[in-house]
Amino acid sequence: MSARVRRSLLADGVTAEAAEELVSIMLAHLATAGRDGARREPPGALEQTRARMVTDRVHGAPFDQHSLGDLAAAVHLSPYHFLRAFTRAVGVTPHRYVAAVRAERLRRLLARDGATVASVAELAGIDPRHVRRLHRQELGIRRRP
Repeated sequence: MSARVRRSLLADGVTAEAAEELVSIMLAHLATAGRDGARREPPGALEQTRARMVTDRVHGAPFDQHSLGDLAAAVHLSPYHFLRAFTRAVGVTPHRYVAAVRAERLRRLLARDGATVASVAELAGIDPRHVRRLHRQELGIRRRP
């Protein structure tokens, strides 16, 4: 069945990557659904589509304010439940995930030719000291006493 769906998507002009993603989502849904259509996820699990909604939101605007309450509200969960479910699904807390995405974006911006900390900070809309602090935290560099 998945091969037929994949061929149909490719015939309709969908890219191979998008077709693979759609087929994997379909297979995940089928694997977690019972005969009656009821979901068979363990209690507290954050389904992949909800996790993807949150991670896409963070990747789309990494320097926006992403509070736990806002992210939880985006997937219609309480903040405490969302924190546990996101950590279980992704492997890190939402705060660490947002910090890692921001650090990676900063690293890419800093790797450009002629990029300075000040220019990257202005582009990201944050304070230059924050850029340095995020960079140090992600690299594990401690300040001298």
